[in-house]
Amino acid sequence: MQNSGPTGELLSRVLKNLRRTTDDLCSVIPGIEDRFLLTDVTAQIEKYSELTRRTEDMMRSRSLSPREMTLPEKLAARGAVAVSTMLDRSDGNIARVISKGAKNGARRLSEDMERCFLDGCDARSLTLCRDVIEYELDSAERMKDFTG
Repeated sequence: MQNSGPTGELLSRVLKNLRRTTDDLCSVIPGIEDRFLLTDVTAQIEKYSELTRRTEDMMRSRSLSPREMTLPEKLAARGAVAVSTMLDRSDGNIARVISKGAKNGARRLSEDMERCFLDGCDARSLTLCRDVIEYELDSAERMKDFTG
């Protein structure tokens, strides 16, 4: 990573979280049968894409280059989702996997945000991170409607 200080570090972690989440959601779409769950997951992908664009714009405004996920990172993420849905491909299990992933992402970002806040991260980046955490927790909560 570039020498970017606490703000750049937080933005990089937010971006990694957003890209991984988007990739994970895209990987479960083919297995979704419930049209309401499919609509929700599609809306999540759109929202995560919008948050990704915001994050990339903030990084570029600081002369930081957004980094793409590497192939091993993508394969690891897809492998984790595949294992979690291998034995139970029901919509309820897919919703549980999405919920668990969103909660884990929010927890990791909360820890990153706290650390970067203490190191002097700028307010705009903290606000963006809070927006992502809030959306992930909201998404996790909505998935309860599909877990049966």
